[in-house]
Amino acid sequence: MAGAGDVNHDGYDDVIVGAGDYQNGQAGEGAAFVFLGSASGVADGNPSTAATVIQSDQAGAGLGRSVAGAGDVNGDGYDDVIVGAAAYDATLTNEGAAFIFLGGPSGIQSGNPSSAATRLYGGVAGAAFGTSVAGAGDVNGDGYADVIVGAPTPGAAYVFHGGPTGIADATGPTATTQITGGSDSFGTSVAGAGDVNGDGFADVIVGAPNFSATQNAEGGAFVYFGSALGVPNSSEASADVRLVSGQASALLGQSVASAGDVNKDGGADVIVGAYLYETNPPTDNDEGVAFVYYGVPEPGALGAPLAAIAALLWLRGRDRS
Repeated sequence: MAGAGDVNHDGYDDVIVGAGDYQNGQAGEGAAFVFLGSASGVADGNPSTAATVIQSDQAGAGLGRSVAGAGDVNGDGYDDVIVGAAAYDATLTNEGAAFIFLGGPSGIQSGNPSSAATRLYGGVAGAAFGTSVAGAGDVNGDGYADVIVGAPTPGAAYVFHGGPTGIADATGPTATTQITGGSDSFGTSVAGAGDVNGDGFADVIVGAPNFSATQNAEGGAFVYFGSALGVPNSSEASADVRLVSGQASALLGQSVASAGDVNKDGGADVIVGAYLYETNPPTDNDEGVAFVYYGVPEPGALGAPLAAIAALLWLRGRDRS
C-alpha cells in the first residue's frame, strides 16, 4: 500500500492498496484499489467501496503486489499511480509489467491493463519486472514526475521519464535509464530518494538484499543521482552511494524509501530495511533493523547511518524466535 497523492485534485491525499492474490474472474489475477481522502479522512471500506478498482484480467499475474503514487507524470495537475504485476505475460512468459493510470477530476477510472495510460513490460522472459514500483520524483528537472521499476530476476532497475503526454509505453531494454545489478536480487525494492545531495534533481535508491560485499548476503542499497539528463545508465558497481549492512545474511535493502528531511538540513534522507539484521547476535534472532541515512546538501555526499555507525537512532523489529 502507498500514498497515491491527490488523484482528483480536491485538496485531500488519497491511498492505493494492492492485493496480489485477488481474483474476480481469474485466479490470482491481482488488483489494486484507490480510496479517496476527504475532510474526515479515508472512510472504512473494502474492495466494493473503493473509488477505483484496477484488475489484471490475467490469471496468475499478481497485479498489485507493488503499488505506488507516481506523482504527476503528465503535468495536468492530477496525481497518477503505478501498479506492478511481476508475473504478467505480455509477449513473454513472466516478463512482468507495470501500468500507469492517470488521475483526473473524478480521480482514477477503474480499469485493467488495456485501459492504462502507460504499459511498461519487462522485455525479458522471467524478469519479474514490476516486483517493485515507485515514483522517482523529477530526476531531470523538467517539471514532470518520473517512475522507477525493479526487475530482480535479471537484477535491474529502470527509470522512465514523464512528459507533456505522460510516460510512453516501453520495455525494460528501451527504458530511459537502465541500472544493472548482479544475481543478488538487485531491484527487489526501488524508491525515489528525494534530493539527497541538494543539487535540485531528484535521486533514486535501489535495494539488493542478497548483495555480498565483505559478508555473504549482507545486502545493499544503492543511490543514483539525478541530473539535467536524468539518472544516467549505470550499474551496481558505479552507484553514487553504496550502503551495506556489514553483517552476514542481514538482507539490507529488502525495502527502501525516502524519509523526507528528518533533520531539516536541506538534504533528503533515506530509510533502508535490513530484514534479518541482529543488533546483538546471536541472541536477537533475526529481529530486523531499519537504518536512516542522512542526505547532505552538498553534491556527491550522503551522511552516515543513524544506527550501527552513528548510533543515534535505530528502529528495532521484534524477535521472531
